[in-house]
Amino acid sequence: MTMIARSLIALMMVAHMHAQGGVMHAAVTCAYPKWTGRFGDQLFHYVRARYVAHCWGLAYLCRPFKYSDQLVLHDAYPSYEHHKNSFAQYRALKHWEDVHALEDNTLYGIDFFFTSTKWGSWDEICTWDGALEDKAFIEEMKRMISPIKPLALVSVPQDKHAVAVHVRKGGGFDRPLYSQQIYRSILQPRKIHRGASKPPQGYEDVIWPLKLPPDQYYIDQIKRLYNMLGCKPMYVYIFTDDRNPERIAGLYGRHLKLPNVTFDYRRTNNHHANNVLEDFFSMSKFPYLIRSGSHFAQMAQIIGNHTIVIYPLHAVWDDNKLIIDQVGLYRRS
Repeated sequence: MTMIARSLIALMMVAHMHAQGGVMHAAVTCAYPKWTGRFGDQLFHYVRARYVAHCWGLAYLCRPFKYSDQLVLHDAYPSYEHHKNSFAQYRALKHWEDVHALEDNTLYGIDFFFTSTKWGSWDEICTWDGALEDKAFIEEMKRMISPIKPLALVSVPQDKHAVAVHVRKGGGFDRPLYSQQIYRSILQPRKIHRGASKPPQGYEDVIWPLKLPPDQYYIDQIKRLYNMLGCKPMYVYIFTDDRNPERIAGLYGRHLKLPNVTFDYRRTNNHHANNVLEDFFSMSKFPYLIRSGSHFAQMAQIIGNHTIVIYPLHAVWDDNKLIIDQVGLYRRS
């Protein structure tokens, strides 16, 4: 989509925002918190607010964020800065149920933690009521969340099952991890004993356990997917913010011991602030995705055509072991 086409769409949307007599209809935007988060968080906030606008039939005012100027969405919507003063009132919203009737001439700011009782978990895209099955919405997200310029993406092999594995480690951006990363043989289920001590606070995986599951989770799920796909040759690409992806690939390979599974990763210059868009769009191109609960990986699922997506649903602590005891599996219908 050209810049002219995106601008025309934005102008058309502005025109629809004006009722007869010049009164502004209601619209939706992101109510950004003081902290901004990483690319995945920003994109997650945009998708959430856009989904609310989509469900309510309202226009969306775009607020820029890091990397947004490299995406189609940046110029495809009316600008928040240009139109924020066109409304008589602004309402910050944290819950869908807080709105009983939409009010004209109102700008609704969707909070980062905005949720609905019908959505389930606020931070898991797979539990949003109908979002992934709403073809019109998903197609819009695929158009809007696309790069303006070509990127150097990972080549996805066609002669074997290709699996993207998103391993969130923090990469120095997040706080340290607490959990023991390997705690059982792949063939030996672990019994969780009762009365396990609670983990100490201040560690990233204690605060966000599904965002940073241990290596054991990834090893188990690679093995699970391998069996599901008939133990055929598999290519596994490790997408991670860790500075040493080679160590992760080697660790998984040693524990899995599968001769027809090949691991790959970015060979140089891996860092949580490098190759962000390249990794994001590469991840979306794979037919299979094993991901963390990170928003970065969830948004790659939104725009991807993955046949199967595996993701963590629930976790428990057994002393210093973070155990993902419920795993979700999304099959594209």
